[in-house]
Order: sequence, then C-alpha cells, then structure tokens
Amino acid sequence: MATLAEDKPTNRFPKITEEGLADLRKRIGVKITNTVEPWNYEASRDGIRHYAHGIGDDNPLWCDPAYAEKTQYGTIVALPSFLFSTNRIISGYAGGLSGVHAMWAGADWTWHKPVLRNDVVSSEAYLKDLVEHQTKFAGRSFQQIYHVDFYNQHGDHVAGADSWVFRTDRDEA
Repeated sequence: MATLAEDKPTNRFPKITEEGLADLRKRIGVKITNTVEPWNYEASRDGIRHYAHGIGDDNPLWCDPAYAEKTQYGTIVALPSFLFSTNRIISGYAGGLSGVHAMWAGADWTWHKPVLRNDVVSSEAYLKDLVEHQTKFAGRSFQQIYHVDFYNQHGDHVAGADSWVFRTDRDEA
C-alpha cells in the first residue's frame, strides 16, 4: 500500500533557479546575435498574401496589386503584424532557463513606416527586463521582456516593439 509520501509527485521538469535567473539578468541590454531563422526576410507578394490569408484578412491593400497601385503607396503593403514573421523573438522565442515553460503573453508595437512589397526586413533584439510576479496559476513566475527594432533595406526604422513571455515552473502550473 502506498503512503502519502510515496503519492507526492516529484519534479518532472526543469525548475527556475537562481543561477538561471542570474544568467538571464547578465543578458539584459545585450544585443542578441544568435537566434533562430525568421519565417520571412522579405515582404514578397506571396509572403504578404499568404500571411494575410492565414490570419483571415483579405484586404485588397495587402492582396490585390491593381488596387494597391492606385493608393498613396503605389504597391502592395504588408500588414503591420507581418513583422511577427520577420523575427522569432517578437513572437515568443525566449532564451535562457532551459526547459522552463515559456508562454507568449503579448507585445506593444510602435510603427514608424509601412513595409512595402519587396522590402527586405532586418531586426535587432535584446532582453529588456526580467520582472518577478507571484501568481495563483504557477506561484513564482517571471515576465521576460524583449525589445525588437525592425528596419527596411534602406536602414529606415519601420517599427519597434516590446514582447514578453511568462516563465513558469511546469510542475507548479
């Protein structure tokens, strides 16, 4: 017969540790140079259309070259959220705390210029902050906030955004 001590679950997943948090804090403000490849480097006609249809938005400004040609832009414009496809960090890729659960929770954007058909998009990202929270859901958790800046092929700053994930211990959540 099992005892209460034997019935208590053990930790099955990696935990948030002070060492892991110290490593993350060292990364605050440091440009990220090694990350996964984005879904799109260029705002091609097909890339814009596939993204637009994928999220259910068939606005002719994104999808119809004849319509877009008659606008102030003179060409197809990428949806503002298309930039999510040009950088994986903005959409929730988080470094550090290996094996610790990360849930994408939001982004705050500032757009400066539209991304036009055939623009080449580059980005720069860094860890901006690490904020501790006490939650009912998972107890101690950390909001890991990144900042990402987006540029076109001319070096124009087209947008900037803060994006965050919450890091929680899986066994607690």
